[in-house]
Formats: sequence, C-alpha cells, structure tokens
Amino acid sequence: MALQISRRADPKSTSSSPAETLNRIIQYHEETIQKRWIQKSKIKRKNMLLGLWPNMPLSHRPDLAVYRNPVPIKEMNMSPFMWPYINLEDLCKTEPLLLMVQARARYWPGHFTFHDFKSIRLGFKTSYYTKVILPGYAMSFRDGNPATKYGQPFYSPKGHVKFVQDPAQGFWYPDVGFRVLAVQDRLYYFLVRFCEEILHDIPTKDLLEGDLSCPDSPPVVTSKLNSSTIRFFAIDVFEGFYKSHLGTQFKRVESIIGSMLFAAEDHLRSLREDPDYFRTILTQREEHSTGRLLDLNSEKHPSFIHKPNPYWGQLIGLVLSEAFSIFCVLEATHNAFYSLNSDFENWRADPSRTVYLPSRISKTVYGLFYSIASVGKDLMNRSHLLESIYSSPPLREYFYFTLEDPNNPKSIEFRRRPRVNMTEACADAVYLLEHIANKMDGMPIGNRYLLTELDLLILRNPRAKSFISNWVGAHISILGVFCECLEALEGYQPWILGYMRYREESPGEVEGFYQTEFGGSFNAYHVPTLFWNNASQIVRDLLIGETKYPVREPRSKEVVKKLCKTEEGFDRFWDKVVAQLKMARIPEVCTNRVFCRELKRTAPWEPAKRKKTEEGESTGLGSKRAKATKEKTKNSEGTDRLSSQIVGQVNENAKEIISMTEEADAKTKDSIAKDEKGVFTVDSRTFKVFTTLLFDGIDPSVPAEISWDDLVNAMIAMGFTAEKLFGSAWLFQPMDPEQERDYILFHEPYETSKLDYVTIRHYGRRLG
Repeated sequence: MALQISRRADPKSTSSSPAETLNRIIQYHEETIQKRWIQKSKIKRKNMLLGLWPNMPLSHRPDLAVYRNPVPIKEMNMSPFMWPYINLEDLCKTEPLLLMVQARARYWPGHFTFHDFKSIRLGFKTSYYTKVILPGYAMSFRDGNPATKYGQPFYSPKGHVKFVQDPAQGFWYPDVGFRVLAVQDRLYYFLVRFCEEILHDIPTKDLLEGDLSCPDSPPVVTSKLNSSTIRFFAIDVFEGFYKSHLGTQFKRVESIIGSMLFAAEDHLRSLREDPDYFRTILTQREEHSTGRLLDLNSEKHPSFIHKPNPYWGQLIGLVLSEAFSIFCVLEATHNAFYSLNSDFENWRADPSRTVYLPSRISKTVYGLFYSIASVGKDLMNRSHLLESIYSSPPLREYFYFTLEDPNNPKSIEFRRRPRVNMTEACADAVYLLEHIANKMDGMPIGNRYLLTELDLLILRNPRAKSFISNWVGAHISILGVFCECLEALEGYQPWILGYMRYREESPGEVEGFYQTEFGGSFNAYHVPTLFWNNASQIVRDLLIGETKYPVREPRSKEVVKKLCKTEEGFDRFWDKVVAQLKMARIPEVCTNRVFCRELKRTAPWEPAKRKKTEEGESTGLGSKRAKATKEKTKNSEGTDRLSSQIVGQVNENAKEIISMTEEADAKTKDSIAKDEKGVFTVDSRTFKVFTTLLFDGIDPSVPAEISWDDLVNAMIAMGFTAEKLFGSAWLFQPMDPEQERDYILFHEPYETSKLDYVTIRHYGRRLG
C-alpha cells in the first residue's frame, strides 16, 4: 500500500507523497492558514470539515462511545476506531487541527508511527477489525530514501537480526502495520486537502513555492483553560494527541514523582505525629470499606455485622501498609528515573557514543517499563480500589453486593442497584472509574487516556467531581503518576519498540530489575494480622469519640491532660509499629526519613498570665489576631517567620488588622532579616488564607475552613505556578528558576470545595 498522491498540489509529480506536499505547503503558507482558520466561525468550520471528511463523527472520542455502546457490524463505520481524534467536537475548536497540521508537516510519518498505533488499539478488542496474518513478515516504518519503501512488508524470520544490532527491527507486524499505514494515508491526504481549501484563492502552481526558505513555525493559539500560572494536565495531554512528541521527558517525570514522594512522606509523618490526623485518615478509609455497602435487603456483609474486635486492627494495618508501600514505590521509582536521566544525559554528551543505547541504559529502560506496570497493578489490587469506589460515600447508594456462595464471605460481587437511576454525569464518571480501577479489564487505550477523559469530563461538567471521593481522587493521582512514567518510557523511541524482543533474548532481566529495585516495597503487607489486632488496643480510645483527643477545644488543665495522655499511648503504639516494620524489612530509607523528625507534643499546662496592655484589654477580631501572632512568635519560630512575611497592602476592611499586628511585625523584623527573606505584599484574600494555614492553635476568630480556589489564588500570589495533575493532585512550583525543586503538592477536595480543619493543619505543617 502506498500513500496517495495529492490531486491538486503538484499533479505532474508521481514521487511526492502527501507528507512531502504538506511540508512544502506549510513551509510557505502556515501563517496564512492559521489566520484564516482562527477567523472562521464554528459553523463555517463544521461545514468545511464535513466537506473534506464526510460522515465525520460528531462527538469527542467516538471510539469510546462505540466501545461503550456497540452497534451491529453492518452499521459500523470504521472512522471512530481508526481516526478517533478526527471528530467535529474537537476539530471545530481553534487549536487541535492547527496543532496537527503544524506537527505532521514538520516531521515525517515515521515520527508518529507509535502514536498512530496507540490511537487504533481500542479497535483490536472489538469484533470490527479483521485480523491480518502474514507469518514471518514485518513492516518497516522508518523514514529515509527512497520514500517508496516506507511501510513495505519484508520477510523477517525469527532470530535473523539480534537485538543488539537493531532493537526495533520486526516490531510492526502486518496486523498492526497495515492499519497504521491506512491511518496515515487518509490523515495526510485530509490535511493536504484542508490546506488547499483554506488557500483556495492561491493558484495551484504557487502552493508549493514561496520566498521563504524555511521560516520558523508561528505559535499556535493554545487552550484558554491554560495560562502561565494555572495549567491543566488533561488539556496538555489532549493537545498532545495532535502535536509531535519530541525528546525525553525523564526530568519532567522525575519532578512529578518527587512531588508525590514528598507528599507521601509528609502523609506518613503526620500519621506518626498527629493523633487527630491519624484518626481522620482511618475514618476516611473506613468510609470506603466494603462493610459500608449493603445488599438488596439492606443488610451488611456478614464479616461486618457485629464489627468484631479485629475490625479496627485490620483497618489500621491496611492504612499503614498502603502508606508505607506507596512511599517505598515512589522512592524506588524516583531513584530509578534520576539514575536514568543522569545516564542518558551523560551518554548523549559523549562524542564517541554509538548509534544504539548502552546496555546499562537499555536494562534500566526495559526494567522500569516492566516494574512500573507491575507496581501500578499491585497498588490497585492491594488498596482494593474498585471495591472502594463502589463503597465510597458518593456512590454507595447506586450499588449493592451479593455473595455467589453464602458460605464463603469472600465470594463477593458488586452490582448496580435496580430502579436507582444515575444522572448522565454520574454514569459517565462511574464508567471511567470502573475501567481505570478494573485490573482485569485491560482497556487497550490505557489508563492515561482514561484519566485524561475523566478530567476532561470534570472540566466540561463540574458536577461529575461530586461523585469522586477525596480518597479515590488521591489514589487516582498516584496511578496517574505511574501512567506518566510509562508514557515517558513508551515515548523513548525507537528503543522501547524492542521491549518484547529484549525479554525474549534476555530472559529474567526485567524481573531481576524489579526484585532489586522494588522487591521490598510491599513488605508492610507481610506484618501479621495478629500484631495489628493487638496494637490497635493501645489506640482504641483514640478511635472512639472525639473527646478522647480534644485537639479542637480551647486549652484548659483538663484538656491538656487528655491530650498528653492520648499522645503517650499514641507514641507507645508507634514504637511497636516501627519495631515490627523493621522486622518485616521495610527499606531503611523509609524509617530514616519519616521518623527522624522531632515530634511536636502538647506542652504541660501553665495558667496564662494576664498582660495589662492596651492590646490585651482590647476586644474584637483585630486584637485576637494580634494576640495569636504574638503566641506564634514564641511557640513556633519556623512557622511564624513565614507568617510574618505575609503582611502588606490590603483593602480598607483589613486596615484595622494591619494596625493591630504592627507590634508583632516589629518583633519579628530582625528574624526576617537574618533569613534574608523579603516581605511579601499580598491582598486580604491571600492574607486570610495564610493566617488560617499557619496558625497553630485554637481561636474562634480564625476560620476553620479554606476554599480551594482561595488556596490556589494564594499560592499564585506567593509566586507559585499551579498545575492540575491527574486526579485530585495539584503541583505548585516557584516561578523563580533558582527554586525549581522547591515544589509542593496538595490534593483538591472533591466531595466539597473547602479544606477541613484537619487538612488545613496538615498543609500548614508542610508549608511551615
């Protein structure tokens, strides 16, 4: 099969392919094409596209729509599965089609072979594709001369070419190769026809000629949802469907893993230090247990009817095992990508390097590719992600459980409740969540695209967010990090194409890499259940009723006594846990990093001394905040330094607060100078956010909640950029290049738009 020749541009030539024709048109007329397309109305764009591609699908991702609701083969049009990104909903926008023209014109078809293969994978799981079998043959998609050899089949007997000689040789078998060629054939012809239609007033002979040799590509208008300070990762991935994929992304992935690793480390530290945070996380996890789901008769699962004593022990074991395993996996992944990026940069800078990768880099690339896929499945399996989605507070009313064998409590199945209707937004969210979490489903398009579709659904219909709990959103974020790791490795062309051949010719290598780098990541799950049952008795009082640890109550002698007593028992519990984890051979780096920090504990009770000052005798919001600032100066030097910087010009309503805090500012001025940190001038909205985040104590004048939008706005005001990753994770990075690694990751509350008291304290500690 050869690529078609353009019917208009250069009709006398029999050697120009549509790719070459497109390259020459864009070389001289790209700016004109962009201006004319941007100026067209949506209706004119739609009519033009339908004229170029009859029966173009109307909706975004038509392949998912057909996969979800199959149609008879006789009625099936293959466009949705062969060209899923060619649809009116997406192409009528300004950016996608211009991005595709720009990318396909400036890079040869072989650059997009793997990308085009991934776009057609969903169809292989349906009955719409007819299998092509040519034993012993493969297809070559390498760019070069002559162009007529591109996509030609060749005989490739097994073992004819060794892996070290050509890693990617023979990867594309005819069943895939012919479809990739068909995709590119029609796609390039469509793009050439699009350019010709836009430039309809330019004579044919002038289309491939111009005064410029090869001008720089003009910038394409990007999505309005993204800006220099706020970006949505799903938008970048969506636009990536249409543009080129160049260079390695190892450094970028390393920073994302690092941000998630620091968040996992802070999560473990807070579990160790703060009994209130520990209790909140346990309660949140318990809300997602299968015991919360009822059967059709509104009865609980037999294992949860009476809530036996081992229940809390098993729950504590699950929460801590999850936390330690996630930390260990992220630590191992971060180290591996750091090493890979370093080795790759050294190899690329070596003038004597060979054409193919050194064996040590190949081993890391293929070992990571195998390991990341394995640990992602393990984390989903061990955290019971699918079951937890069904049992989550926003969705449990739509599902029920049933036992296949009444005598076997583990033979549990989850089903939709009859006569309980979902809204369209809920049904779409549930469909995507089920396929993301169902490790047995294996949808060919991969979890990265499903996660992208979930975030795009939320952007189109924000109501869908309310059906995703905070716990589910956080775990989806972790899964999203591993999807980005796999994407970076898959995009490492052409060596990743030889993955299967590497496994065949080097048996046991990738499995050995997994054991070496990730072997101990899940050791926390090996702690005996009996230990968790016994250890849970130490903190049993903490788990029953908030009065057992009254951290939210104003300080008094009785309250301080309860706090100290609970903290003593909590420390004994953790001493036993740490000793047991060491016996289970948890990686030493985990215990060293998490438990090296000095614990912050409630100070002994001392009656407050009255200070007869003008400030002390005054009343109102201003005096309370000034008093709170003074107490912070004494008790929390590190946190107060940051808080004292967040003062400045505010609106008229906040002038009273500023005047009341002048004395506190003067006392901390010297400490700021020593730290060589400037004073930030912020508005009242940002001031209020950081006053709440960094205030460590009880004061009715300090709000107990923070709006998520206010937090994002405050971080941007402090010089950070905000990037929405997959799931609920947001990455905040300083705009200053010298502080590139000073990033922090927070999770957006999905079930509500506000951060609660416990989360505020947790984020405040991390900022401090």
